[in-house]
Amino acid sequence: MKLIKHVLFIVSISFCFMNMKCESNDEVIIDTDNLLLGSWEATAFNENKITFNRTSELPENNFGIQFKEKGQLVDRSPGWGKTPPLIFQAFKGKWEMIDNTIAITQEHFPNNYQWKIEALSNTELIVTRDISPQELDYLDLLFKFDAIAKDVTGITCSDTSAFCAVPYGAKACGGPQGFAFYPKTIDTLAFLEKVDKYTQAEISYNEKWGVFSTCDAPHKPETVICENGVPTLLY
Repeated sequence: MKLIKHVLFIVSISFCFMNMKCESNDEVIIDTDNLLLGSWEATAFNENKITFNRTSELPENNFGIQFKEKGQLVDRSPGWGKTPPLIFQAFKGKWEMIDNTIAITQEHFPNNYQWKIEALSNTELIVTRDISPQELDYLDLLFKFDAIAKDVTGITCSDTSAFCAVPYGAKACGGPQGFAFYPKTIDTLAFLEKVDKYTQAEISYNEKWGVFSTCDAPHKPETVICENGVPTLLY
């Protein structure tokens, strides 16, 4: 993030000293009466523990949450149940502090849950939460998709004939979630097996949890082209 204009920075510092309430750290305003207020970006996930770092604003393409005054919040996430590729959106919700626990209500699944605060400082928030069975199944989908993505990440392209496209995933209404490219130089049998396992896992997930989806079918790519050395699907 670029620094705010020097004048505005001085004004904000002066305001903090006059009110003896907030501290400034590279654009980040901290309410010392309630350290929870502000924007937080998730930086680590360890089983049911999530670590957040304080930021000046919500991240654009990562999990984050913003606690506002009067119990209002904004949650930046793809929403549980969304399958890759993930598109992060802002969802509104409400929060309430009960003892050392944050009770959260939001617009998307899971609609109601609680975070137990393990640590809270000017720069870091660590919370734990019991993850529901559906969330565990969803996380398993993400791990399977991540294994697929890692196989083709960073591969350069100079010959389009060396690439193929394959459908992946399963929409609840039927058909694939999308298409992915892969080079013929990798272990294609192992790669396609990963894709199939992911697709079957998503079919099971949809059936188990009664997932709904739109019924529009993704366009099938015509071919794979090389754009500045990067393989790209052409529709």
